[in-house]
Amino acid sequence: MTSLIVAVVATFLGLALGVPAALALARSNLKAKAAIQNVFLSPLIVPELVLGAALYQQLAIPLRLQNYLPVLILGHTILMLPYAVRVTGASLANLDAQAEEAARMLGASPVRAFFDVTLPMLRPGIFSAALLSFITSFNNLPLSLLLTKGSTTLPIEMLDYVAQGIDPMIAAMSTVILAATVVIAFIAERTVGFAQIFGGINK
Repeated sequence: MTSLIVAVVATFLGLALGVPAALALARSNLKAKAAIQNVFLSPLIVPELVLGAALYQQLAIPLRLQNYLPVLILGHTILMLPYAVRVTGASLANLDAQAEEAARMLGASPVRAFFDVTLPMLRPGIFSAALLSFITSFNNLPLSLLLTKGSTTLPIEMLDYVAQGIDPMIAAMSTVILAATVVIAFIAERTVGFAQIFGGINK
């Protein structure tokens, strides 16, 4: 249940921050655009264990929390940002900007043009980003290792279980999780395409 809660909340927060960031990056002409983009993608470079240790030392310990769940959600949200920015950016790279301009020329306000024209065209990318973010958060182990005081996640429980001995239940659970991951990856590939996910934002 903790893994589910963390994955859902972190995915929502990652999209809430990442989608507007991707829109701003796609529509801006700033010279520092590439640098800002790299900042949002940097959590993919920093080892997750290092990020978990930093959150543990800078937030969990100083705040003397009895339950590290808020810090755990924050850490997972940081990890989800690159997925939201990258996948949404891939969709934006293939978006027909003239459609929103046409809507505004026909009298639609910028807000209405976004929700009626741009957002529906972005839905496949946002959906794929949500799927990838959810499965990444749900299966995360390195970041969560130091941030489970007061609550624990499924991967950590499985790790502790394996440390105590070999049990067919763990193999069965791993198979189910692996199968779910493959299904989600297949849905993301069919919806947007990994070539566009990892290359589209640079067009």
